[in-house]
Amino acid sequence: MRTTNINPVLSPLTQMMLIGGGFVLIVTGMRAASEMVNTILLAFVITLLSAPLYRQLIRRHVPPFVAIALILLLFIVILVGLGVFLAVSLNRFEANLAQYKADLIEKTVGFIQQLSDNGFTLANVVPISDSFNFQSMIGNAFNIVGRILSSFASLFTNMGLVVLIVFFALFEVTAVPERLVQGLGENNNLLQRFYDMNQSIRTYFWIKTQTGLLTAVANTILLLVLGVDFALLWDVLSFLFNFIPNIGFLIALIPVTIVTFLQYGMGKALIVVIGYVLINFIVDNILSPKLMGRGLNLSPAIVFIALIFWTWVLGILGAILAVPFLIIVKTIVDSDEGARWLSLIISGNVPQAAARQNQVADETNRIDK
Repeated sequence: MRTTNINPVLSPLTQMMLIGGGFVLIVTGMRAASEMVNTILLAFVITLLSAPLYRQLIRRHVPPFVAIALILLLFIVILVGLGVFLAVSLNRFEANLAQYKADLIEKTVGFIQQLSDNGFTLANVVPISDSFNFQSMIGNAFNIVGRILSSFASLFTNMGLVVLIVFFALFEVTAVPERLVQGLGENNNLLQRFYDMNQSIRTYFWIKTQTGLLTAVANTILLLVLGVDFALLWDVLSFLFNFIPNIGFLIALIPVTIVTFLQYGMGKALIVVIGYVLINFIVDNILSPKLMGRGLNLSPAIVFIALIFWTWVLGILGAILAVPFLIIVKTIVDSDEGARWLSLIISGNVPQAAARQNQVADETNRIDK
């Protein structure tokens, strides 16, 4: 009896529909279980960033259990210290919020009165207290920042589970590479891509930490010179929001600009805005590329879309991980000849991406031979 082997070949459109359907199912599941997914992702990120320190401690003959305990202790101390500082500073700021609201109404009324004195007719405008709800306006501005800070805090609601996952994951840090080498082979191209992806994600977070600290220090000097209230609070916020690509800088700028305006008026508020923009421009466009080297080669438009999408799926952690997710996707599509068109879309520099793909193709052919 003759057996016929049928190997159906799916059309590109069918493949895209299947991949798209699977992606929708995965995203729907992630959004439905976002709390647990965030806990696991946060533990994974902490493990990934802590792995080099763990290996250094092991090389110095520190017992694995002690090394992990030291890393977790360091993480908890930083987290608790940051949480206490933010709680105390925000409580002090909230105590002054009523006065800030009153100042805003007074300054706005004075500004409109000044317009009237200079010939601008406001006779048809209803009284300022009736036409605008200033308390609501300033409250909404600060509530935006408050909700984002609450989202940061919500990441650590399952801190016990996060610590437990990191504890066991760090024990596997040295074993996983050995298993991958045994399973894939030492010269396997996929293994090298996995290492490159991990290194790119670590580099991204390390650069973000460095640039965030540089920005915060420069902003602190600016605000202390100007005498702005709660200068350290605004600069800690600028450091935290630095991990949110594209819009984190703008979010950090909102409260400090309002407070400066209420303290000193429009003049110093403009100085703060200009100073923040210049500092951010220098750090992002001059210092960051030097620290990053060749860079991640990601399209700014795609990064922004990923930011919106993953924030919708996972909340604030999705915003922080939008770029690492793109790094993972780009690593996957770079290894697939049929998906290189997607890599070109994700890439910010097409010639560089094309050159990289040609290099990868040459390496793959060499290994196959």
